[in-house]
Amino acid sequence: MKMIKRALYPHFVIARSLKATKQSFIRCTKNLRLPRYARNDGFQRGFSIVELLFIVAIMGILLALTTINLLTVQRKTTLNSTREVFMSEIKEQQLKAMIGDTQGSAIAESYGVYLTSTSYTLFRGTVYNPSSTFNTRTTLTPTVQLTTTFPSSTIVFSRGSGSIANFNESLHTVTFRDIDSNVSKTVTINRHGVVSGL
Repeated sequence: MKMIKRALYPHFVIARSLKATKQSFIRCTKNLRLPRYARNDGFQRGFSIVELLFIVAIMGILLALTTINLLTVQRKTTLNSTREVFMSEIKEQQLKAMIGDTQGSAIAESYGVYLTSTSYTLFRGTVYNPSSTFNTRTTLTPTVQLTTTFPSSTIVFSRGSGSIANFNESLHTVTFRDIDSNVSKTVTINRHGVVSGL
């Protein structure tokens, strides 16, 4: 038995010294603070792939809803501004007819507006002449379409009075419609040329 002890003695000393070294290492590192992200407190740090995909999906949905709402607002704004510009130009044509604006010619004349589905033209005289140099054509944006109930798609303001020539009580509206959203805005003009937007 003594012999076995002597033969194992070097191994025993090595194992004892390793144990002491391990305990000494633990004592030395016990007071050492690791950064928060490097500690293992039993909690996982960060997000799982499922959580990240869920957040990305929510952000995508919110972005899509915002884009749709912004496009709707843009279409309504375009439609409203087109109608407002048209109403102001109609009033200007009526004013020219009332004050007898000659635009550089010898005599005062009537003024009018010729309407098509994609544009309208401001003209001078009682009849629309497509080759007249006094014409001013305004083209609508591609998403806006114009329809009218006025006969011959023409509105003529009489010289001096500014009232509409050959006025028909049941045919006196101009409608602007957004093709994409199908929203429409109507302009009504009465016998005396008073313009109102609905």
